[in-house]
Amino acid sequence: MLGRFPSLQHVVFAYAALSTGIGYYHFPSTALALPDATQHGQSLLQKIPGLSDTAANYLEVMRQITQDFRHPETRKSLLASIRMVNPSIVSVALDSLTSPGRAVIAHEAAGRVFELRLEQESDGLRRFYAHLLALYQTPPKVCLVFEEPENAIFPGALSVLAEEFIAAPREERGQVILTTHNPKFLDSFDVDNVRAVEMRDGKTVGGGVSKEQCQAVKDKLLTTGELLTSDVARLDEDVQAHQPA
Repeated sequence: MLGRFPSLQHVVFAYAALSTGIGYYHFPSTALALPDATQHGQSLLQKIPGLSDTAANYLEVMRQITQDFRHPETRKSLLASIRMVNPSIVSVALDSLTSPGRAVIAHEAAGRVFELRLEQESDGLRRFYAHLLALYQTPPKVCLVFEEPENAIFPGALSVLAEEFIAAPREERGQVILTTHNPKFLDSFDVDNVRAVEMRDGKTVGGGVSKEQCQAVKDKLLTTGELLTSDVARLDEDVQAHQPA
């Protein structure tokens, strides 16, 4: 695709936008599970700032956040969000700031503190934390795209994750675009921010939800989540700018 751009300058700008400006994430159940994951593809990853699409360089991203003394609130926000999912967690830290080899999660129970390696935590907690790292990475991305972030995450954590997605653009941490097939998760978002996707004449087109459905949600005759179930979201026919995929 880069070869189709008319000049080297266009190629440079396109590469910068796709690699530095945009983050695409579809974390597997094994996300953050391997302590030596940063060794894979290190030469490439170190050239591209921020969290990689597989989160393989998560230790480096954690190190950058930990050493960002200009924004200490970031570390507090990360811990506060993960504690909402598991209140026993008292800290998330690296074993070393110079050459981190693993992340350590400290839990408090029965008046005692014990530590677990991040890879020993559940799939759901690791995927939840991977999303937080993407949202709080430094420097922030211009746009963050998440594919089905609800997968393998404890249902009680979905509202916390939704709040993080909503807060990111407000706090200038990047525009967030996500796809979901989970009605409960979709209920956390305003219908005006929902986009419908349809196949028309063999092409994928997308746009705002129909005015009738938007009004039904606002009148509480329909929930946002029911746009995935009882009354599947339809495109607003007044939207002219349908983009083929």
